[in-house]
Amino acid sequence: MVGRTAARLLYAVLARSGISLRDHVRAQRLAECRRELAGPHGRARTTAVIGRRWGFADAAHFSKVFKRAYGMTPRDWRGLHHPR
Repeated sequence: MVGRTAARLLYAVLARSGISLRDHVRAQRLAECRRELAGPHGRARTTAVIGRRWGFADAAHFSKVFKRAYGMTPRDWRGLHHPR
C-alpha cells in the first residue's frame, strides 16, 4: 500500500509543478545521456548506443529530443567535452 501512496504523492508533486511523469522521466534519461556523453568514456560508445542504453530506441528520435532539450545534438555535446 505504501507504493501506491508514494506514486500518488509523486504524481501530485509533479502535477503542481506542471510536469507530467512522462516528461520528468524523459528529462532524467536525457540528463543521464548528457552526463555519459561528456564523461571520461564519452567516446567509447556511439551516440545511438548511449541513447538506446537510456531507453531511446531510435537514434534519430534521440537526437531530435536531445537537441530540443539542450539546443545541440548529442554528437555536438560530446564534441564540446571531447574535442578531436
